[in-house]
Amino acid sequence: AAPRRRDQLHPLPRLTPHRLQWHHCFSTYALQLSTLLGFVIAGFSFLLMAIYLFYKFMGWTILWGNPTLVILISFLGGIQLISVGILGEYIGRIYEEVRARPKFIVERSAGFEQSR
Repeated sequence: AAPRRRDQLHPLPRLTPHRLQWHHCFSTYALQLSTLLGFVIAGFSFLLMAIYLFYKFMGWTILWGNPTLVILISFLGGIQLISVGILGEYIGRIYEEVRARPKFIVERSAGFEQSR
């Protein structure tokens, strides 16, 4: 039988769900992304607050109530994402430590007795 090509052995559509699972299940990347997104959203709310204050001091009319709700909800959502990300990173580091994997693997040793 003729050997199969590499793309026939591992087609991309079949491996994509596994790649996503491998990437997110064994790393804290998603949690770091959550923390970063929380900082971005909280920063966006501060920027929005500055814009609305600028409008207020310039005397331009803005809808009252709407800016307050948007700023508060986006700020609290950002704070929640930051908190979840930090807590998840902490739990992820505990998980890494509990697995007790060796820090390094010794390929060969010299001058020691062979234990069987």
